[in-house]
Amino acid sequence: KKDNLTELPPFTRVLKEADISPDAARLYRTTLNRLKSEYQARVRSGAVHTGGEALVLLNQLRQAASLAKVDFAASLVEDILDQGSAVVVFSEFVETCKLLYAKLREYGVSWLKSELHAAQRAEVIRHFQAGETRVFLATSGTGGVGVTLTASNYAVIVDRAWTPGELIQSESRIHRIGQTVPCTSILIQYPGGVDEKIDGIILAKAANINLALGEDNVIQWDYEGLLADLLK
Repeated sequence: KKDNLTELPPFTRVLKEADISPDAARLYRTTLNRLKSEYQARVRSGAVHTGGEALVLLNQLRQAASLAKVDFAASLVEDILDQGSAVVVFSEFVETCKLLYAKLREYGVSWLKSELHAAQRAEVIRHFQAGETRVFLATSGTGGVGVTLTASNYAVIVDRAWTPGELIQSESRIHRIGQTVPCTSILIQYPGGVDEKIDGIILAKAANINLALGEDNVIQWDYEGLLADLLK
């Protein structure tokens, strides 16, 4: 992309730590402590044998952090909208999308849901590209590939997928042929939690491999090691 699409405007990625409310922080810590206790009990009993269970627990932590970031994400989107820009928002969790939709619907939201058929998907995208809505909302699975969203030059990534390629694909929805202004992707981090661990690995891996926009070089994750680090 860098070599062949030289006419594209500059692109910047920003990591932004979320300002978490006390209630949301307590909910995340309660979830973390419960999962830690349950997981360590299963380790002691010899019930944990593969990375599969660790992956499930990590995803539960990711969702807890995602839900805790909703208020901050909505406020950030509103700040960008107040500047006159449209915004593309990605979350990995449908429940987070539901909450964001409820908070932002007054601005006009194009929500690309997984159950939409091809014609409905095209209509949702058209509304956003035509400026009829100002917020585009999707998961990386529903909107992270094959969609042009150049009506916005801002992407807010509430939480990340597991591989650098999926992150880059999502960000590239705004940074495509037809885009004429500099683009910014804002990755929201839950402070001191699972987001920082995942972001560190994603960004380090992306810097160390020649990762194109395709699906090559999919990273294998040490889920148990990552979970053990978080649950220390």
